[in-house]
Amino acid sequence: MLNKEGKVFGKINIIDLFVVVLIAIVIIAAGLVGVRKYESTQASKISGVENKVTTMYVTVQGEGVIGEIGENFIVGDNLVVGNVLLSDEEVVAVSIEPFKKYTHTADGELVLFDHPYLKTVEVVVKGKQNPNNVEWKINGKEARVGNMVFIKTRKALLSGRITNIEFKD
Repeated sequence: MLNKEGKVFGKINIIDLFVVVLIAIVIIAAGLVGVRKYESTQASKISGVENKVTTMYVTVQGEGVIGEIGENFIVGDNLVVGNVLLSDEEVVAVSIEPFKKYTHTADGELVLFDHPYLKTVEVVVKGKQNPNNVEWKINGKEARVGNMVFIKTRKALLSGRITNIEFKD
């Protein structure tokens, strides 16, 4: 491949070839970066994404939990992720109701009753989000109606399902 003069196939100097390949790689990389930047700009224009942050209220409902869990959620408590206290996410409302459960009577009739110990706990959490984002987060997790999430403060932890998301200014 290399001849006595250091040329590849007798026509191209190896150093010149290396420089040409290096310049081609730089041009291709710059083109890819430019195309990606253009695509993301076009996508944000099409979707109308603005950088406005508003208040998001997420309702999480835990069913069949012990009542003490709900009693330990205090309005005004901030949420915790790992060992980090989230200053922009806080509990704004808590409701505790009897857990409704179906059972069969001796006659085979289906009856709805209030469970004596278990409760339905509903916690409303306030956070800041851009409503135009594709993905919202609460307590570090994806916030979508129907998702199972953990809501954790310094004192309490609730595993529940997101039942509502609202944005208010």
